[in-house]
Amino acid sequence: IDKTGNEVSYNKILIEDYLTEELDGSEQFFQSLHMVSLLKSKLEMLNEKFRIILNLSDFAYLTFHKIRNGENYLDENLESYNIDSILIFDIGVG
Repeated sequence: IDKTGNEVSYNKILIEDYLTEELDGSEQFFQSLHMVSLLKSKLEMLNEKFRIILNLSDFAYLTFHKIRNGENYLDENLESYNIDSILIFDIGVG
């Protein structure tokens, strides 16, 4: 595992761990997007490029990592993953 793979493993956040009540699918989706927005605002302060990955399947989780040359965590073909939905947000300086 490279640095990116390690970061993704350490930075995994299960959305339901931060909810005060059980939500249906659409409510959990919108809460997940809110959490992405909060994380995005924090990461932008670091003046680095980051990728936030939101996975929405049986349970929602997000993870993030610094974008590094020559290291890719995800396959280019997102259809190859056996999950309901995956959203990717690239943020930070170019």
